Amino acid sequence: MPPALDGILTAVSLVGALYLSSQHETGGFGAASTSHTGTLVGGVTLAVLFGVSALYGVSGVSNCRVARGLAPGGGPAPGEVNANRRAEEAAEEAAVRARVSAKSAADAKATPDGASLDAGAAPDPAP
Repeated sequence: MPPALDGILTAVSLVGALYLSSQHETGGFGAASTSHTGTLVGGVTLAVLFGVSALYGVSGVSNCRVARGLAPGGGPAPGEVNANRRAEEAAEEAAVRARVSAKSAADAKATPDGASLDAGAAPDPAP
């Protein structure tokens, strides 16, 4: 049974037990009738059982989400997102550095005397 349904049944059982405890049903000599007391005990017992079941279900779902690497809302866990983002940024930075290095090497080969060009300056026109 889903934990949410267990939670609803817990609430219904507790409300029923609270309502029943507010009723004053008396037996023949002023003592509480056994059916009233038995029903009250049964309602509280059901509330406790459904409550324990709901907690166990929520714990099981939580453990499953942790095992799958999901956050409580269903998405990736925050630590995993940060680790993935850092890895992606490091890979992107390495790719940019490789492109800059390759461009510098290509520019160095393209100059006639082997001198490097300034990044913003235009090459001297040939005489």
